Amino acid sequence: MGKAMPNQIDEWIDKIRKRKELSLEEATSPEAFWYTDDAFFQFERDSVFKKSWQYVGRSDQLIKKGDYFSGDLFGLPYLVVYDEGPRAFYNICSHHATCLVEGEGRVSELKCPYHGWVYNFQGELKKIPQAGPLGKLNPKNLKLTELPLKKVGPFIFLNFGQEKKWEGNSLESVLTDYSYEGFKFVESFKYRLKCNWKVFVDNYLDGGYHVPHMHPGLTEQIDFSSYKTVRSDFFSVQTCSSRRGNQSSKEGDFLERVEGKSSYFWLYPNFMVNLYGRWMDTNWVRPIKSNECEVIFDYFYRGILNDELKRKSLKASGKVQEEDTLICERVQKGLESGLFSGGPYVPKFEGSMYDFHQQLIKSYLEF
Repeated sequence: MGKAMPNQIDEWIDKIRKRKELSLEEATSPEAFWYTDDAFFQFERDSVFKKSWQYVGRSDQLIKKGDYFSGDLFGLPYLVVYDEGPRAFYNICSHHATCLVEGEGRVSELKCPYHGWVYNFQGELKKIPQAGPLGKLNPKNLKLTELPLKKVGPFIFLNFGQEKKWEGNSLESVLTDYSYEGFKFVESFKYRLKCNWKVFVDNYLDGGYHVPHMHPGLTEQIDFSSYKTVRSDFFSVQTCSSRRGNQSSKEGDFLERVEGKSSYFWLYPNFMVNLYGRWMDTNWVRPIKSNECEVIFDYFYRGILNDELKRKSLKASGKVQEEDTLICERVQKGLESGLFSGGPYVPKFEGSMYDFHQQLIKSYLEF
């Protein structure tokens, strides 16, 4: 993966700064290098992801003391473990940088598999086996590096760099209004897309503009005349009502999934929560490479869920994801052609996409 040189960063910043003051009506979508350049992708690790709160997992993964899960974001390995509550650390032993745990599970202590160094759930080094005299070495100075953690309903967020103000109060408000306490985790799916992570977010934030063209099954069940978007720098909420009484669907049983009001919530930069009646699902977009990302879908349900209802709903959702994958990968091909230098926003629909790009500009310029 390419690493940006100082003069290259300066060149990017000059181009980006020119966009800062442009209105929605004046601006164009970003140049292709935002989505295709390997060095720019690495630049985003430090300018965006290390300076924003990142969703990493669910609270139901941490029920009893010693429950943990681990992961990696842009090469930054982390672990979250349940002590008296959830705590997070870089998943790196202080001795020779070995990752302490993998995946998820339950442990009685955090023990390095390399040389057996042992840490407690507060990150304190408690045992160095067969070490003998350590001279002036003080185990108190060899604690694991703790990460700021925020729990919002069933969601856990971490901050990987300079701790910034928590910008997720809007998420807390949405979940509180929706009485999220009744939702229980159902299942998780992973999709690997051959596109930049921002292509997926752009698609999510186009105000439903693509839905009638790309999602025929979903279109049958939602009333676009009721579509509304609430915009802000760090979040947006898109809402619409279902078409009550529409019992038919040619593209999977969307009636089992869409009922009443649908809400689509985005939190900067890469986390989404979708609320459909008794269903809630999340989209977590994880950058992999400049032209590849992974989207993790976690599904939650409120009430009694039978196997047939689960099958129909997840089938309908899976159909939408297939359609989105297809179009996002086609967008990436166009961006990589070298023939695209930005296109106009459609203000009626794409205001939230513009807000996302403007917030990225702020992150880039603050670096």
